[in-house]
Amino acid sequence: MADDLYKTELLGQVQKFRYGGSERRLRYTIGQYPTLTLAVARAEARKLLAEFTLGKTSPQVISYKKAVEQFIEEKEKARRKSTANAYKGLLNRLPFEDQVTAITHEEVARKLRRITTQGAYNHHLVALKVFFNWCIKRQYRTDNPTLGLSKFARPKKKRILSDDELKAIWQAADKCGTFGAIVKLLILTGQRRNEIAALKHSHVEGDLLCLPPELTKNGRAHVLPLCSMTKSKLPTPKLNDSSSLFFPTRGRNTPFSAWSKSKKNLDNLSGVTDSQRLDSQPRVNRSLPSDDQMLLHLAEFE
Repeated sequence: MADDLYKTELLGQVQKFRYGGSERRLRYTIGQYPTLTLAVARAEARKLLAEFTLGKTSPQVISYKKAVEQFIEEKEKARRKSTANAYKGLLNRLPFEDQVTAITHEEVARKLRRITTQGAYNHHLVALKVFFNWCIKRQYRTDNPTLGLSKFARPKKKRILSDDELKAIWQAADKCGTFGAIVKLLILTGQRRNEIAALKHSHVEGDLLCLPPELTKNGRAHVLPLCSMTKSKLPTPKLNDSSSLFFPTRGRNTPFSAWSKSKKNLDNLSGVTDSQRLDSQPRVNRSLPSDDQMLLHLAEFE
C-alpha cells in the first residue's frame, strides 16, 4: 500500500498508525515496542484504516494539555473571562499526561479522590464533565469518562446574620481597608462580590449603579438606585479616568481579589466566624418594613 496512504512506524519505543498525505495527517498510538511487534502493529493499522475508510472511526489524536488549551480558547470567546479562567485553573490542576482518548473512568476517579474538600471535588468534577462533553463534540472521544461520578450533596446554607452580628461586621469593616469598603457595599446593595470588586467609575451614573452584562452572572445589564449612604461608601477616584476601578488590586488596575486573607481578618476583628456568604453574595433580609428603615438601622451602627 502506498506510503502516503498509511504506514506503521517505529518512533522511539512507540508504534503509531498514520493516515493521510501531507495535507491532513492523523496519528494514533497503537502500543509499545517490543511488547507489540511490528507485524501485529501493521495488522492493527490495517484494521484502523478500514474502519476509518468506512466512516466507523475518526482517530483524532490529541493530548489532554492541547485539548484543554483549545477548550479554554473557545470559552474565552463565548463566556466571561472569569468563567474561562475558572475552567483553566481547574483543568490544569488535574495532571493527565495521556492522550484524551486514553483517559479512563478509573483514572479520573482516582485523581478526583485525591482532592480533600467536597467543594473543590465538586468544582473539578463539573469542569471535567463539561470538558469531556466538549471533546465528544470535537470527536476527540466517543464517551465521557466522568459518567457515573457524582458530586457530594452539600446542605444549603440558611445562615442569617443577627442585628448584633451585622453591627459587629459593619464596625469591623472600618479596619479592613479596601475589603471593608466592599463588605459595606455588599450589605447595602445585595450584589455579588465580583460585581462590586470590578466596579468602575463609569458604572455610576448620577444616583444609579449600572452593571454591564459582562459583569453580571446572568449576562444581563442590571441597574439599581444608589442612596446617599451607599454613594458615601464609594471611594474617591485616584485616577481621573472613568474606566478606572473603585477597588483595584494594589499596584495594578485589576479588580480586588484578596478574599481569603481579608475574610479571615474580618472574622478575627468582628468575632463572627461563620458568615460565609458575606464575601460572596449576601442574603438580603427583606423582613424589614422598608429600605428607609433598613438604612436607618445601618446608620445606627456608624
